[in-house]
Amino acid sequence: MSKRELSINEIVRIEGHLDVSIYLSDGQVNRVQAKAIEGTRILERFLVGRSYLEVPEMASRMCGVCSAIHKVSSVQAVENALGIVLPEKLQKLRELLVIGGHLHSHVIHMFFFILPDYYGKDSALDLLPSDPEFVKKLIKIRKIINDMLKILGGSLVHPITPVAGGFAKPIYKKNLQNALNILKLLRKEIMDPVRFELAMGIPELEVKNTYVAVTDGKTVPLLHGDIRVFPSGKTYKPNEYQKVIKPLREKYSTAPHFLLDNRETYYVGAISRLNINHPYLSDAAKELCKEFNISFPMDNPFANNIAQLIEIVHYMDVAEQLLNDLISDPPKETRVDFEIKAGEGIAVTEAPRGMLIHHYKFNSEGYATWANIITPTAQNLKNIEKTAKAYTEALVNLGVEALLKFEIEKLVRAYDPCLSCSARFYKENP
Repeated sequence: MSKRELSINEIVRIEGHLDVSIYLSDGQVNRVQAKAIEGTRILERFLVGRSYLEVPEMASRMCGVCSAIHKVSSVQAVENALGIVLPEKLQKLRELLVIGGHLHSHVIHMFFFILPDYYGKDSALDLLPSDPEFVKKLIKIRKIINDMLKILGGSLVHPITPVAGGFAKPIYKKNLQNALNILKLLRKEIMDPVRFELAMGIPELEVKNTYVAVTDGKTVPLLHGDIRVFPSGKTYKPNEYQKVIKPLREKYSTAPHFLLDNRETYYVGAISRLNINHPYLSDAAKELCKEFNISFPMDNPFANNIAQLIEIVHYMDVAEQLLNDLISDPPKETRVDFEIKAGEGIAVTEAPRGMLIHHYKFNSEGYATWANIITPTAQNLKNIEKTAKAYTEALVNLGVEALLKFEIEKLVRAYDPCLSCSARFYKENP
């Protein structure tokens, strides 16, 4: 009997450090392990004893790429604990900031992490000798989005404007008009790269997965909604999340893994959002789907890349509508009054990489007594193992084992993993 292990160490062009080990026996794939090898994080322990003002500031630091959604999700959990209800216009401003963060993350992933795979290059910058103007356009696109984030968040990384009860400073009509002008410039620059990458296609691989995302039955929501499991159709309220997903500790990973309550693996991310909420895409996003013969739901794990490209167009449309609404009728208040009290708050939102959960408990003085944060990448690790096993089997059957390392790296990148957020293990004395 021939046994061997294929180790793919420190996969490149993802956020953080992940190893994948594939165990084969006589040409059969026995198992796959997705090993988060980030240094141990004990963020929740740091949050305990901190005030409701400090918690969101610290929580956003868990990721430099997704800091906007972590900050807003943390603030929302605080607000839910304290019974704070925001006016609609302030909610729209929050959504705008989060959309900016999603666009920023999707652009980095699709144009700087994924695009080099189509050319067999290590970096997007390696394309400079053959197509310098295209690379310059990609860098310009990223700068445009950065400018929008600075207007709405007050800072490019770790936004300072969202606070419990609203915003730390006013967002004036002129700021909103500037953001709209930037958005129009972004649309002008980004559509050709989006179409170019959609035309490149994805590898053929069909794996029946279970998908989980936030849904509200009318939009592709990012900040509010229930938890939907597809294709079962089961729906849960945010405060029922612990009934839906269960943590699983694996000795080989510094990040927890997760399964559904029925022990199934599941997929979170753009593909899950659109498999569940695709009827509510913008008209322009739907037209783009028709142009490239894209139909949801999709069961190809690589289709998360396609879904992110479609989301770029969709969320630009949503942002433009929000900006037009707010410019015509700007918010008249920056922050609502509230009282400090004991409470428990849960925010279930959608990060660029998928469903995100922030859950806190506070005492009567507004200090955190307990915290739990569940990130998208941690939830996807078991599904990475499942789909990597299926893809390895397909490649072995095709007799192209020489391509395994490159192709499995591509598969992992399609999940857009962020390992820095996901590492959660800590050790305590009993």
